[in-house]
Amino acid sequence: MEGEASGSVKDLVVCEVCAEDKSANDLFGIHKCSHSYCRDCVNNYVASKLQENIASISCPVPDCKGSLEPEHCQSILPPEVFDRWLSVLCESLILESEKFYCPFKDCSAMLIDDGKEVIRESECPHCRRSFCAQCKVSWHAGIDCAEFQNLNENEDILLRILAHEKKWRRCTNCQYYVEKSDGCYYMKCRCGYAFCYNCGVKAPLDSHTSHCPSSATFVCEICADDKASNESFDVQNCSHSYCRDCIKNYVASKLQENITSIGCPVPDCKGSLDPEYCRPVLPPQVVERGKVLYRFYCPYKDCSTILVEDVTHVVMESECPNCNRMICAQCKVAWHAGIGCEEFQKLNENEREKGDIMLRNLARKNRWSRCPKCMFYVEKTCGCDEVRCRCGNFFIYTPGQI
Repeated sequence: MEGEASGSVKDLVVCEVCAEDKSANDLFGIHKCSHSYCRDCVNNYVASKLQENIASISCPVPDCKGSLEPEHCQSILPPEVFDRWLSVLCESLILESEKFYCPFKDCSAMLIDDGKEVIRESECPHCRRSFCAQCKVSWHAGIDCAEFQNLNENEDILLRILAHEKKWRRCTNCQYYVEKSDGCYYMKCRCGYAFCYNCGVKAPLDSHTSHCPSSATFVCEICADDKASNESFDVQNCSHSYCRDCIKNYVASKLQENITSIGCPVPDCKGSLDPEYCRPVLPPQVVERGKVLYRFYCPYKDCSTILVEDVTHVVMESECPNCNRMICAQCKVAWHAGIGCEEFQKLNENEREKGDIMLRNLARKNRWSRCPKCMFYVEKTCGCDEVRCRCGNFFIYTPGQI
């Protein structure tokens, strides 16, 4: 009996995580290293990492190259922990910039914005409630995204819409809404602050409000509201002007659609609205959105330095300041020598390599024609213009048509 007892003690080992005696067959070895721990500790360790959304789980020993893989640990993990691990792995494959979560706290399902379409009002596929995919909040009916982003956290959207309809003015000191029923523009709020009801400037005396330079009004052709003349904002390079709110919303909506070259709202007008020119009327987040759209990356994968497009000049051939290789600043690709940007943009993805462009230029120089069916180049040495390609297709030979 003493011999049996002595033998059973030898079978016990101390788990270095919980510091408890465990039987040898209760130990679980870490993949790709010599460390092992009791099954309970490995189970708890994996679960704690998954709570932090960590999908790639390494050995508990710092700087050890060992790892824990789902298929390796499946036999000791509860089904809900194993399923959670697979979910976290799937989530880790999605770019952080594309991930967001349902804004309703009792749902919080992970959603994906791939950026392919500009979607505003959307429905969560899990809780079926509407939210704004641009602002990542519950749907703000009756107010656009640019205006919503400019609100304070505690502002009531319905009240703001009502104030706009009633043309109330906001006290610039306490931010309470004030309504003028009659009289001059001089207004004194209940907080004691006096201001001009027409333009909002501080007006301790009625000398300004009796002859407010903003008293003249105009009708904005976008919102069709009467606006004070100092609310007018001129479009660049044309004679059109609109109220500042409409310009702000118009520019913001275009930037939401990733459009950086913003023209006048009037179709076929040559006027323009550069985000930098509109900075005085744009909220900071809209200005920042404009800056982001002018950023791009060096097209060489072994460089990928962030570059900024200078919108004040049209630059085509440029040099990356980091890798010193030539790029096309308009197409955001390696420099396509011998072919213009417009022609390059019309090429298929598999025709944009340097060798393809050189072949295209050679075909143009030698006045070859291209089979419209198989797209192979054909050279006619003699005979009529009706040519039969090796693919069997007949077509009219047009020199230089590529």
